[in-house]
Amino acid sequence: MLRILKRYRDCFRRSFSSEAPSDWHRSSPFPYYDPWFSRSTRGDMPRTKTGGKYTVSAVPGVGIGVEMMAILMEVFDCMGAPINFEMMPILSNELEFKNAMLSVRRNGVAIKGNIEEKTPMQFAGRELLTKNSIFRKELDLFVNVTHIKSFRALRNLVKAKKDIDIVIMRSNHEGEFFLLEHSPMKNLIENYKVSTSYNADRLARYAFEYAMCYKRSKITLAKNVETAPKCGKLFDESVSKIAKLYPKIKFESLSETAVITTLFKNPEKFDLILCSGLTGSLIAPMLLGLIGGVTLGCFGEISERYIVFEPAGRIRGTKLMKKNVANPTPFLLAGASVLNAVGAELYADYLVDGLDETFRQGVRTADIGGKATTSDFIKALIDNIKHKVPSVLCKHDLPLAKNKIIIPPYLHPEK
Repeated sequence: MLRILKRYRDCFRRSFSSEAPSDWHRSSPFPYYDPWFSRSTRGDMPRTKTGGKYTVSAVPGVGIGVEMMAILMEVFDCMGAPINFEMMPILSNELEFKNAMLSVRRNGVAIKGNIEEKTPMQFAGRELLTKNSIFRKELDLFVNVTHIKSFRALRNLVKAKKDIDIVIMRSNHEGEFFLLEHSPMKNLIENYKVSTSYNADRLARYAFEYAMCYKRSKITLAKNVETAPKCGKLFDESVSKIAKLYPKIKFESLSETAVITTLFKNPEKFDLILCSGLTGSLIAPMLLGLIGGVTLGCFGEISERYIVFEPAGRIRGTKLMKKNVANPTPFLLAGASVLNAVGAELYADYLVDGLDETFRQGVRTADIGGKATTSDFIKALIDNIKHKVPSVLCKHDLPLAKNKIIIPPYLHPEK
Protein backbone atom coordinates (compact mmCIF):
# COMPACT_ATOMS: atom_id res chain seq x y z
CA MET A 1 0.00 0.00 0.00
CA LEU A 2 1.11 3.50 -0.85
CA ARG A 3 4.30 2.68 -2.73
CA ILE A 4 4.77 6.18 -4.02
CA LEU A 5 8.06 5.69 -5.79
CA LYS A 6 8.99 2.03 -5.51
CA ARG A 7 10.66 0.96 -8.75
CA TYR A 8 12.40 4.14 -9.83
CA ARG A 9 15.37 2.18 -11.08
CA ASP A 10 13.78 1.28 -14.42
CA CYS A 11 11.99 4.61 -14.64
CA PHE A 12 15.18 6.56 -14.26
CA ARG A 13 17.07 4.30 -16.66
CA ARG A 14 14.68 4.91 -19.53
CA SER A 15 13.77 8.50 -18.66
CA PHE A 16 17.26 9.90 -18.39
CA SER A 17 19.53 7.43 -20.17
CA SER A 18 19.79 9.67 -23.22
CA GLU A 19 21.35 12.43 -21.12
CA ALA A 20 23.62 10.27 -18.95
CA PRO A 21 27.11 9.08 -19.86
CA SER A 22 27.18 5.81 -21.75
CA ASP A 23 29.21 4.01 -19.08
CA TRP A 24 27.08 4.68 -16.02
CA HIS A 25 26.06 1.65 -13.93
CA ARG A 26 22.67 0.52 -15.15
CA SER A 27 22.67 -2.29 -12.59
CA SER A 28 22.03 0.14 -9.74
CA PRO A 29 18.93 -0.75 -7.68
CA PHE A 30 18.75 2.69 -6.11
CA PRO A 31 16.27 5.21 -7.50
CA TYR A 32 18.30 8.24 -6.54
CA TYR A 33 21.48 6.75 -7.98
CA ASP A 34 23.54 9.46 -9.64
CA PRO A 35 23.88 8.68 -13.40
CA TRP A 36 27.42 10.06 -13.28
CA PHE A 37 28.38 8.13 -10.16
CA SER A 38 30.05 5.29 -12.10
CA ARG A 39 33.15 7.45 -12.33
CA SER A 40 33.55 7.25 -8.56
CA THR A 41 36.35 5.18 -7.08
CA ARG A 42 33.76 3.44 -4.89
CA GLY A 43 32.30 1.63 -7.88
CA ASP A 44 28.86 0.08 -7.46
CA MET A 45 28.66 0.95 -3.77
CA PRO A 46 25.85 3.48 -3.19
CA ARG A 47 27.10 6.86 -2.21
CA THR A 48 25.45 6.98 1.23
CA LYS A 49 25.40 3.35 2.36
CA THR A 50 27.63 2.68 5.35
CA GLY A 51 27.52 -0.40 7.53
CA GLY A 52 24.32 -1.68 5.96
CA LYS A 53 22.45 1.58 6.53
CA TYR A 54 21.56 4.46 4.25
CA THR A 55 22.13 8.09 5.13
CA VAL A 56 19.11 10.29 4.47
CA SER A 57 18.95 14.06 4.89
CA ALA A 58 16.34 15.14 7.46
CA VAL A 59 15.18 18.76 7.24
CA PRO A 60 12.43 19.21 9.87
CA GLY A 61 11.81 22.85 9.03
CA VAL A 62 9.72 25.10 11.24
CA GLY A 63 6.65 24.66 13.40
CA ILE A 64 5.42 21.15 14.10
CA GLY A 65 8.02 19.64 11.78
CA VAL A 66 10.63 19.34 14.53
CA GLU A 67 8.32 17.25 16.73
CA MET A 68 7.13 15.11 13.83
CA MET A 69 10.68 14.40 12.67
CA ALA A 70 11.58 13.26 16.19
CA ILE A 71 8.57 10.91 16.15
CA LEU A 72 9.61 9.51 12.77
CA MET A 73 13.10 8.79 14.06
CA GLU A 74 11.63 7.10 17.13
CA VAL A 75 9.45 4.82 14.99
CA PHE A 76 12.37 3.99 12.69
CA ASP A 77 14.50 3.14 15.71
CA CYS A 78 11.86 0.78 17.12
CA MET A 79 11.37 -1.04 13.81
CA GLY A 80 15.10 -1.32 13.09
CA ALA A 81 14.89 0.52 9.78
CA PRO A 82 18.28 0.71 7.97
CA ILE A 83 18.31 4.50 7.93
CA ASN A 84 20.72 7.01 9.44
CA PHE A 85 19.34 10.54 9.47
CA GLU A 86 21.57 13.53 8.90
CA MET A 87 19.75 16.29 10.76
CA MET A 88 19.89 19.64 8.97
CA PRO A 89 17.88 22.27 10.85
CA ILE A 90 16.97 25.35 8.84
CA LEU A 91 16.52 28.59 10.74
CA SER A 92 16.98 32.17 9.60
CA ASN A 93 20.66 31.55 8.97
CA GLU A 94 21.45 31.49 5.25
CA LEU A 95 24.45 29.24 5.84
CA GLU A 96 22.24 26.54 7.39
CA PHE A 97 19.95 26.72 4.36
CA LYS A 98 22.88 26.18 2.00
CA ASN A 99 24.19 23.35 4.18
CA ALA A 100 20.80 21.63 3.96
CA MET A 101 20.90 21.70 0.16
CA LEU A 102 24.49 20.47 0.26
CA SER A 103 23.35 17.55 2.42
CA VAL A 104 20.67 16.60 -0.12
CA ARG A 105 23.20 16.79 -2.94
CA ARG A 106 25.48 14.50 -0.96
CA ASN A 107 22.89 11.93 0.17
CA GLY A 108 20.48 12.01 -2.76
CA VAL A 109 17.38 11.26 -0.65
CA ALA A 110 15.77 13.62 1.85
CA ILE A 111 12.67 14.09 3.96
CA LYS A 112 11.68 17.60 4.90
CA GLY A 113 8.95 19.70 6.43
CA ASN A 114 7.95 23.27 5.71
CA ILE A 115 11.13 25.33 5.80
CA GLU A 116 9.49 28.73 5.29
CA GLU A 117 9.14 30.81 8.44
CA LYS A 118 6.87 33.46 6.93
CA THR A 119 3.14 33.04 6.38
CA PRO A 120 1.56 33.68 2.95
CA MET A 121 0.18 37.00 4.20
CA GLN A 122 3.69 38.15 5.09
CA PHE A 123 4.70 37.64 1.46
CA ALA A 124 1.93 39.89 0.14
CA GLY A 125 3.47 42.70 -1.88
CA ARG A 126 6.99 41.34 -1.46
CA GLU A 127 9.20 38.78 -3.18
CA LEU A 128 7.64 35.61 -4.60
CA LEU A 129 10.47 33.18 -3.92
CA THR A 130 10.02 31.34 -0.65
CA LYS A 131 12.63 29.03 0.83
CA ASN A 132 10.60 26.05 -0.38
CA SER A 133 10.60 27.31 -3.98
CA ILE A 134 14.32 28.15 -3.85
CA PHE A 135 14.96 24.65 -2.52
CA ARG A 136 13.09 23.16 -5.50
CA LYS A 137 14.78 25.33 -8.10
CA GLU A 138 18.31 24.88 -6.79
CA LEU A 139 17.96 21.07 -6.80
CA ASP A 140 15.96 21.06 -10.06
CA LEU A 141 13.08 19.09 -8.51
CA PHE A 142 11.04 19.41 -11.68
CA VAL A 143 8.23 16.93 -10.99
CA ASN A 144 5.87 16.52 -8.05
CA VAL A 145 4.31 13.06 -7.54
CA THR A 146 1.42 12.54 -5.14
CA HIS A 147 0.03 9.01 -4.81
CA ILE A 148 -3.39 9.25 -3.20
CA LYS A 149 -4.71 5.94 -1.91
CA SER A 150 -7.40 5.44 0.69
CA PHE A 151 -6.79 3.34 3.81
CA ARG A 152 -9.02 0.31 4.18
CA ALA A 153 -9.50 0.98 7.89
CA LEU A 154 -10.74 4.50 7.14
CA ARG A 155 -13.32 3.47 4.57
CA ASN A 156 -16.00 5.37 6.50
CA LEU A 157 -14.12 8.62 5.83
CA VAL A 158 -13.94 8.13 2.05
CA LYS A 159 -16.40 10.45 0.36
CA ALA A 160 -16.60 8.34 -2.80
CA LYS A 161 -18.41 5.22 -3.97
CA LYS A 162 -15.21 3.19 -4.28
CA ASP A 163 -11.70 3.25 -2.89
CA ILE A 164 -9.42 5.85 -4.44
CA ASP A 165 -6.04 5.04 -5.98
CA ILE A 166 -4.87 7.93 -8.16
CA VAL A 167 -1.48 9.44 -8.93
CA ILE A 168 -1.25 13.20 -9.46
CA MET A 169 1.85 14.31 -11.35
CA ARG A 170 2.48 18.00 -11.91
CA SER A 171 5.18 20.41 -12.95
CA ASN A 172 7.21 22.05 -10.20
CA HIS A 173 8.97 24.79 -12.16
CA GLU A 174 6.85 26.25 -14.91
CA GLY A 175 3.48 27.79 -15.50
CA GLU A 176 2.19 29.64 -12.47
CA PHE A 177 5.15 28.30 -10.48
CA PHE A 178 7.68 30.18 -12.60
CA LEU A 179 7.32 32.97 -10.01
CA LEU A 180 8.42 35.97 -12.00
CA GLU A 181 6.69 39.33 -11.98
CA HIS A 182 7.68 42.96 -12.34
CA SER A 183 6.22 46.44 -12.61
CA PRO A 184 7.13 48.16 -15.91
CA MET A 185 5.30 51.31 -14.87
CA LYS A 186 3.30 52.73 -12.02
CA ASN A 187 0.00 50.97 -11.24
CA LEU A 188 0.86 48.11 -13.60
CA ILE A 189 2.08 44.63 -12.62
CA GLU A 190 3.02 41.86 -15.04
CA ASN A 191 3.15 38.24 -13.89
CA TYR A 192 4.82 35.78 -16.24
CA LYS A 193 3.58 32.27 -16.87
CA VAL A 194 6.44 30.58 -18.69
CA SER A 195 6.31 27.15 -20.33
CA THR A 196 9.03 25.39 -22.32
CA SER A 197 8.93 22.27 -24.45
CA TYR A 198 12.07 20.97 -22.69
CA ASN A 199 10.44 20.73 -19.26
CA ALA A 200 7.14 19.58 -20.73
CA ASP A 201 8.93 16.75 -22.59
CA ARG A 202 10.84 15.45 -19.59
CA LEU A 203 7.76 15.70 -17.37
CA ALA A 204 5.73 13.71 -19.91
CA ARG A 205 8.51 11.16 -20.40
CA TYR A 206 8.76 10.62 -16.68
CA ALA A 207 4.98 10.23 -16.37
CA PHE A 208 4.83 7.52 -19.03
CA GLU A 209 7.84 5.69 -17.61
CA TYR A 210 6.19 5.81 -14.19
CA ALA A 211 3.03 4.36 -15.70
CA MET A 212 5.03 1.56 -17.32
CA CYS A 213 6.80 0.72 -14.05
CA TYR A 214 3.64 0.71 -11.95
CA LYS A 215 1.34 -0.73 -14.59
CA ARG A 216 -0.87 2.33 -14.73
CA SER A 217 -3.10 1.72 -17.71
CA LYS A 218 -4.20 5.28 -18.49
CA ILE A 219 -2.79 8.80 -18.33
CA THR A 220 -5.12 11.78 -18.38
CA LEU A 221 -3.76 15.18 -19.33
CA ALA A 222 -5.56 18.08 -17.64
CA LYS A 223 -4.90 20.92 -20.06
CA ASN A 224 -5.70 24.59 -19.65
CA VAL A 225 -6.59 26.06 -23.02
CA GLU A 226 -9.23 28.49 -21.81
CA THR A 227 -7.18 30.99 -19.80
CA ALA A 228 -3.74 30.26 -21.30
CA PRO A 229 -4.28 28.89 -24.82
CA LYS A 230 -0.68 29.05 -26.03
CA CYS A 231 0.84 27.53 -22.89
CA GLY A 232 -1.87 24.88 -22.84
CA LYS A 233 -1.31 24.07 -26.50
CA LEU A 234 2.45 23.72 -26.01
CA PHE A 235 1.94 21.41 -23.04
CA ASP A 236 -0.66 19.36 -24.93
CA GLU A 237 1.56 19.00 -28.01
CA SER A 238 4.59 17.94 -25.97
CA VAL A 239 2.69 15.30 -24.01
CA SER A 240 0.88 14.01 -27.11
CA LYS A 241 4.23 13.62 -28.89
CA ILE A 242 5.64 11.54 -26.03
CA ALA A 243 2.41 9.53 -25.78
CA LYS A 244 2.93 8.16 -29.29
CA LEU A 245 6.08 6.42 -28.05
CA TYR A 246 4.04 4.41 -25.52
CA PRO A 247 1.19 2.76 -27.44
CA LYS A 248 0.45 0.32 -24.60
CA ILE A 249 -0.68 3.14 -22.30
CA LYS A 250 -4.03 4.73 -22.98
CA PHE A 251 -3.82 8.51 -23.26
CA GLU A 252 -6.58 11.08 -23.13
CA SER A 253 -6.55 14.86 -23.04
CA LEU A 254 -9.30 16.71 -21.17
CA SER A 255 -9.85 20.24 -20.01
CA GLU A 256 -9.15 21.10 -16.39
CA THR A 257 -12.84 21.78 -15.78
CA ALA A 258 -13.84 18.35 -17.10
CA VAL A 259 -11.21 16.60 -14.97
CA ILE A 260 -12.23 18.35 -11.75
CA THR A 261 -15.93 17.77 -12.40
CA THR A 262 -15.41 14.06 -13.06
CA LEU A 263 -13.20 13.68 -9.99
CA PHE A 264 -16.06 14.73 -7.76
CA LYS A 265 -18.53 12.35 -9.39
CA ASN A 266 -16.46 9.32 -10.46
CA PRO A 267 -12.83 9.49 -9.29
CA GLU A 268 -12.35 5.80 -10.09
CA LYS A 269 -12.26 6.69 -13.80
CA PHE A 270 -8.78 8.15 -13.42
CA ASP A 271 -5.49 6.36 -12.99
CA LEU A 272 -2.71 8.93 -13.45
CA ILE A 273 -3.41 12.62 -13.95
CA LEU A 274 -0.73 14.78 -15.57
CA CYS A 275 -1.22 18.50 -15.15
CA SER A 276 0.40 21.88 -14.72
CA GLY A 277 1.64 23.16 -11.39
CA LEU A 278 -1.38 25.17 -10.28
CA THR A 279 -3.92 22.57 -11.39
CA GLY A 280 -2.09 19.79 -9.59
CA SER A 281 -1.81 21.84 -6.40
CA LEU A 282 -5.61 22.19 -6.48
CA ILE A 283 -6.52 18.62 -7.42
CA ALA A 284 -4.27 16.86 -4.90
CA PRO A 285 -5.75 18.47 -1.73
CA MET A 286 -9.23 17.91 -3.12
CA LEU A 287 -8.58 14.18 -3.55
CA LEU A 288 -6.96 13.97 -0.12
CA GLY A 289 -10.13 15.49 1.27
CA LEU A 290 -12.10 12.68 -0.37
CA ILE A 291 -10.09 10.02 1.50
CA GLY A 292 -10.16 11.76 4.88
CA GLY A 293 -7.90 14.83 4.84
CA VAL A 294 -4.49 16.19 3.92
CA THR A 295 -2.95 14.39 6.91
CA LEU A 296 -3.33 11.08 5.06
CA GLY A 297 -0.86 11.69 2.28
CA CYS A 298 2.61 12.79 1.25
CA PHE A 299 4.34 13.66 -1.99
CA GLY A 300 7.72 13.28 -3.61
CA GLU A 301 9.65 15.94 -5.51
CA ILE A 302 12.06 14.44 -8.00
CA SER A 303 14.93 15.53 -10.17
CA GLU A 304 17.32 13.48 -12.26
CA ARG A 305 19.68 13.13 -9.30
CA TYR A 306 17.73 13.84 -6.10
CA ILE A 307 14.44 12.92 -4.48
CA VAL A 308 12.77 14.75 -1.58
CA PHE A 309 9.68 13.61 0.32
CA GLU A 310 7.34 15.92 2.21
CA PRO A 311 4.02 15.63 4.05
CA ALA A 312 1.04 16.70 1.98
CA GLY A 313 -0.28 20.16 2.69
CA ARG A 314 3.09 21.46 3.90
CA ILE A 315 1.46 22.70 7.10
CA ARG A 316 3.56 24.78 9.48
CA GLY A 317 1.37 23.86 12.46
CA THR A 318 2.79 26.39 14.88
CA LYS A 319 -0.44 26.34 16.92
CA LEU A 320 -0.15 22.56 17.37
CA MET A 321 3.32 22.60 18.88
CA LYS A 322 3.74 20.98 22.31
CA LYS A 323 0.03 20.16 22.58
CA ASN A 324 0.29 16.43 21.83
CA VAL A 325 -2.62 16.55 19.37
CA ALA A 326 -0.93 16.62 15.93
CA ASN A 327 -1.38 13.75 13.47
CA PRO A 328 2.05 12.30 12.54
CA THR A 329 0.66 10.20 9.65
CA PRO A 330 1.92 12.42 6.77
CA PHE A 331 5.49 12.37 8.10
CA LEU A 332 5.27 8.61 8.66
CA LEU A 333 4.02 8.08 5.10
CA ALA A 334 6.89 10.22 3.83
CA GLY A 335 9.19 7.99 5.87
CA ALA A 336 7.68 4.91 4.22
CA SER A 337 8.38 6.50 0.85
CA VAL A 338 11.99 7.06 1.88
CA LEU A 339 12.28 3.36 2.75
CA ASN A 340 10.85 2.42 -0.64
CA ALA A 341 13.24 4.82 -2.34
CA VAL A 342 16.37 3.25 -0.85
CA GLY A 343 15.14 -0.29 -1.50
CA ALA A 344 14.02 -1.19 2.06
CA GLU A 345 10.52 -2.05 0.86
CA LEU A 346 9.87 -4.65 3.55
CA TYR A 347 10.23 -2.03 6.28
CA ALA A 348 7.99 0.33 4.33
CA ASP A 349 5.31 -2.38 4.29
CA TYR A 350 5.70 -2.83 8.04
CA LEU A 351 5.16 0.86 8.61
CA VAL A 352 2.16 1.32 6.31
CA ASP A 353 0.48 -1.90 7.48
CA GLY A 354 1.06 -0.78 11.05
CA LEU A 355 -0.70 2.50 10.31
CA ASP A 356 -3.66 0.68 8.80
CA GLU A 357 -3.86 -1.67 11.79
CA THR A 358 -3.71 1.27 14.20
CA PHE A 359 -6.58 2.96 12.38
CA ARG A 360 -8.54 -0.30 12.44
CA GLN A 361 -8.16 -0.47 16.23
CA GLY A 362 -9.83 2.93 16.51
CA VAL A 363 -6.69 4.78 17.62
CA ARG A 364 -7.04 8.02 15.68
CA THR A 365 -6.23 11.65 16.26
CA ALA A 366 -8.94 14.30 16.32
CA ASP A 367 -8.51 15.40 12.68
CA ILE A 368 -9.65 11.97 11.41
CA GLY A 369 -12.49 11.43 13.85
CA GLY A 370 -10.69 10.07 16.91
CA LYS A 371 -9.78 11.13 20.42
CA ALA A 372 -6.25 9.77 20.74
CA THR A 373 -3.29 11.99 21.49
CA THR A 374 -0.11 11.94 19.46
CA SER A 375 1.71 9.85 22.07
CA ASP A 376 -1.19 7.35 22.26
CA PHE A 377 -1.16 6.99 18.49
CA ILE A 378 2.60 6.41 18.34
CA LYS A 379 2.51 3.88 21.18
CA ALA A 380 -0.21 1.86 19.44
CA LEU A 381 1.63 2.09 16.11
CA ILE A 382 4.91 0.85 17.57
CA ASP A 383 3.13 -2.03 19.31
CA ASN A 384 1.57 -3.07 15.99
CA ILE A 385 4.86 -2.79 14.11
CA LYS A 386 6.93 -4.72 16.64
CA HIS A 387 4.71 -7.77 16.10
CA LYS A 388 5.93 -7.85 12.49
CA VAL A 389 9.61 -6.90 12.61
CA PRO A 390 12.43 -9.01 14.09
CA SER A 391 13.36 -8.41 17.70
CA VAL A 392 14.57 -4.83 18.00
CA LEU A 393 15.08 -3.07 21.30
CA CYS A 394 14.19 0.59 21.70
CA LYS A 395 13.14 2.88 24.49
CA HIS A 396 9.60 1.47 24.45
CA ASP A 397 11.03 -1.87 25.61
CA LEU A 398 12.77 -0.42 28.63
CA PRO A 399 11.24 -1.21 32.04
CA LEU A 400 9.20 1.44 33.78
CA ALA A 401 10.92 3.70 36.24
CA LYS A 402 9.37 1.97 39.24
CA ASN A 403 10.69 -1.37 37.97
CA LYS A 404 14.12 -0.08 37.05
CA ILE A 405 16.90 -2.51 37.81
CA ILE A 406 19.26 -1.08 40.41
CA ILE A 407 22.91 -1.87 39.72
CA PRO A 408 24.84 -2.69 42.90
CA PRO A 409 27.57 -0.20 43.77
CA TYR A 410 30.30 -2.82 43.47
CA LEU A 411 29.40 -3.33 39.81
CA HIS A 412 29.73 0.34 38.96
CA PRO A 413 32.78 1.14 36.86
CA GLU A 414 35.59 2.83 38.70
CA LYS A 415 35.56 6.57 38.47
